[in-house]
This record gives sequence, C-alpha cells and structure tokens, in this order.
Amino acid sequence: MMLNLVMSVDDRNRKALESRSLADDERITFLETQLKEAKYIAEDADRKYDEARTDFGSYSFCDSVCFSGCLQHAELQNKSIY
Repeated sequence: MMLNLVMSVDDRNRKALESRSLADDERITFLETQLKEAKYIAEDADRKYDEARTDFGSYSFCDSVCFSGCLQHAELQNKSIY
C-alpha cells in the first residue's frame, strides 16, 4: 500500500515536471521567434539609416542652403494666399 502511494506521488511529480518542461519549451520557441523578428527589424532600421545618411551626405552645403531658401519662399507664398 505504501509503495503504491509513493509511486503515485512520484508519477504525479514526473507528470508535473514534464508539463512544465513542455511549457518552457514552447516559451523558448516563442522567445526565439521574437528575437529573430527583433534582429530583422533592427538590421532593417540600420540599413535604412545608412541609406538615408549616404543620401544626405551626397548633398552639399550649397544644396541645403538653396533648399532652405526655396522652402522659405514657399512658406511666404503660402502665407500670402491665406
């Protein structure tokens, strides 16, 4: 009788540990997927940043001054319309 009780407790403990292990495995899989997605997003953001920096770097100071002047002119025209 006592041996059956001990085996029953051991069996319940084993099943509980197996269940916890399965839940942990599922959680690890989920977190690994999230990590892959986060890495992809970060790499894409880095690539876009580098492209924007390269594109911006191709403009000279004169280009930016000219653009700024054109923008100011457009703003003044917009104010005079309204």
